[in-house]
Amino acid sequence: MITVLRQREFSILWFAGLISLIGDWVLRIGLPLYVFNLTGSTLATGAMLVAGIAPGLLFGSIAGVFVDRWDRRRLMIASNVLQAFVLLPLLVVHSVDQVWIIYIVLFTGSTISQFFAPAQSALLPLLVDENYLPTANSLSALNGNIARLLGPALAGLIIGLSGLVGITLIDALSFVIAAAMILFMHYRIARPQSPTMGVSPVKLIRGVGREWNEGLRLVLDTPPLAILFAIMIPIQLAEGFLGTLIVPFVSTVMHGTDLDFGVLMAAQAVGGIIGSVYIARIAGNILPQRLLGICLIIIGCCDLALFYYPLWIRGIVPGLIFIGIVGMPDVGLFTTHTTLIQTLTTDAYRGRVLGALGALSSLVVLVGAVVAGFLGEHVNLILLLTVDGLCYIAAGIVALALLSRTVIVTAQAEAGLI
Repeated sequence: MITVLRQREFSILWFAGLISLIGDWVLRIGLPLYVFNLTGSTLATGAMLVAGIAPGLLFGSIAGVFVDRWDRRRLMIASNVLQAFVLLPLLVVHSVDQVWIIYIVLFTGSTISQFFAPAQSALLPLLVDENYLPTANSLSALNGNIARLLGPALAGLIIGLSGLVGITLIDALSFVIAAAMILFMHYRIARPQSPTMGVSPVKLIRGVGREWNEGLRLVLDTPPLAILFAIMIPIQLAEGFLGTLIVPFVSTVMHGTDLDFGVLMAAQAVGGIIGSVYIARIAGNILPQRLLGICLIIIGCCDLALFYYPLWIRGIVPGLIFIGIVGMPDVGLFTTHTTLIQTLTTDAYRGRVLGALGALSSLVVLVGAVVAGFLGEHVNLILLLTVDGLCYIAAGIVALALLSRTVIVTAQAEAGLI
């Protein structure tokens, strides 16, 4: 891990991401708490999640085309600066009548992030050797879990002291700092090696549809990629349910406070930090597709334990244990799935494939959020959250049953062995 962090370009991207993610987690935790406390409605909370997810469905796949066409370093800098700017209207939100402003801000910010996320992931294989790619992705997961550990704690503190204004300013500042750091990345390395670069804007626009279709065809014609995409359907459906219902679950089923919610998120981050170190050590010794399936099944089982234990045991301690365990295989899920996508795709198509994956994920999360938002007003929360655990288990079974064979067959075909 230290070897990878010593590589200048990766370390800049890693530390910039850490700062930005801390700000994101402050807003991600603080904003749902603010909206739920302000409205008392799971539907309003779900609508906020929908506003943040919808741009991925609308623009995620198309954004991937431009990630393959534009300089990725400049794209990330511009995205960070714009996201800081669009957060500012949140400063005027003070009542239920102004909640619509939150939805617009989330929609706009998420639209911008559709360019940043695939650019960052597509750039990573250009910054480190392929042998170190699983470690680099594990470090990215470590990055996210450090932010998840610090962000919720800061969110609980800041929202108690200064409300929405405080969490907004912290997130905006994190974007500005991250943009300034990425500015110092080496320009030559950060430029994508796409054969379609350097064309005029008119030709670029005319070619968007064609290049977008080429990216989709690549996924459909590559069986391992198609299965990786299919696996994301139950995973993101589960995330849609969980993202909408976790705050009311902690509040009404676990009888927890805002502080308890923050502590639960921090416990998952601790598990994720431990998992990041462990996965980085074993990633090279276990087939990534096999590790992916095992991690998915463990996540599903632990989630079910988390949702059902309040029926028999009072208190937050068992929840801390279960959600802490989830953090470890969650890193394995991110690391293996991302590494497989990156290695199965050439750089010229990586942005489009990642963009298409983001669009698919947004669609399924959106469906899950809408369904959970409406049903959460009428159906038992534990019963609804059971969908989360079962979806992860189903995805794990598919990964173990199908993915290993297709990856091996594809590799043999590329080597001319079959």
